[in-house]
Amino acid sequence: MNPWDDVNLITWMRAPWMAIEDDQLLKIIGENKERYWPQFKEYFKNHPEYEPGQLLLKAFTQKKEWGLGWVTRKLMLAYGFFDYTQKIDGTGRREANLWKFINLIEKTSREPGHSLLKLVEEGYQSMTLEEVGQNTDAASPVEPNKINLMTVHSSKGLQFQYIFVPYLGKKPNKTSHTNFCALEDEKIFAFRVPLGEHDQFMATPLERSYLKNMAQREDDESLRVLYVALTRAKSQLFLSWTGKSEKNSWSTYLENFLEQNDHPHLSFQKISAASGVEMNVLEEKGAVKAVWEAGRHRFAEVTNEKKKDELKVDKSDLITSQKIRWQGVVIHKLFESLKQHDLEQVKSLAKRWLPDRFESAIEALDFVSDYTDVPLMKII
Repeated sequence: MNPWDDVNLITWMRAPWMAIEDDQLLKIIGENKERYWPQFKEYFKNHPEYEPGQLLLKAFTQKKEWGLGWVTRKLMLAYGFFDYTQKIDGTGRREANLWKFINLIEKTSREPGHSLLKLVEEGYQSMTLEEVGQNTDAASPVEPNKINLMTVHSSKGLQFQYIFVPYLGKKPNKTSHTNFCALEDEKIFAFRVPLGEHDQFMATPLERSYLKNMAQREDDESLRVLYVALTRAKSQLFLSWTGKSEKNSWSTYLENFLEQNDHPHLSFQKISAASGVEMNVLEEKGAVKAVWEAGRHRFAEVTNEKKKDELKVDKSDLITSQKIRWQGVVIHKLFESLKQHDLEQVKSLAKRWLPDRFESAIEALDFVSDYTDVPLMKII
């Protein structure tokens, strides 16, 4: 986008993808203290055998004709970014994040009023540990034969044979204060204001009421996150915590559940560690499949029976595999729509969003609606 940014240019030229030694960089730059791009262009033109440089020159030539998004995609493939990520990360999460990055560039390129330069600047300014944490990761489309450590949010849409969820005894983080709160129905709002001798910001009665309601919503959201964690397992689910459970922690809900219900498929053990601290371990066997496996597999079964040929994905065919992934996103969105719309409205959305597969989608929606062993519609 901007080859005249000398700092970024040198950073890129020193990257492994360009394969230029530092002493060679000094020779290319020479005595010039700024504006390095013309020197690099001249060097690439005079050394046609240097493949990374030829790729970069070609990209600059194609940028105006094909657009920055498509050229970036081709360049990353040619440099071996994706091959490299597969070597160092068999989980597929790095590769998924690369595709997310490319899709963001292409999406921004198409949207009116959006600037790629602004996208780069905002991305650079937001490079903090909090904002590039695991919650922003793209979901991996593969299930590797290795341990995969992730947050519950990152695990959405994925499933594994065995799931371990630790630290269930910790209480969820809640909002402790807010500088501004508003009740839309009552049309009233309040700011925190400095009061008292030391001008400390004090909570208003409205803020206290607001935070009380917020706490209940956050407790509900915490349980929804727990539900996501529980439904990632195919075969066995292990839940653990140590010591006394903190208030509103996931373990308190599980302990109450075990006290009030008799579930033979759940085994509960207290393990004394070497330090003398008791560790609670809740192991669920079989129930994972018994409760939700039927609904989870139903859409795939219906689709496989009717259109097996359509689901045969050639991994070398990027367009086909991307189409299948996109259909998965649409199906997810379709079922989420059940929260805001009735069943018939969602069926009409299915016809519009999935014109090639709406019949199997509608059959899956009917299954969710009619399933009685678990009140799926009520849960949604």
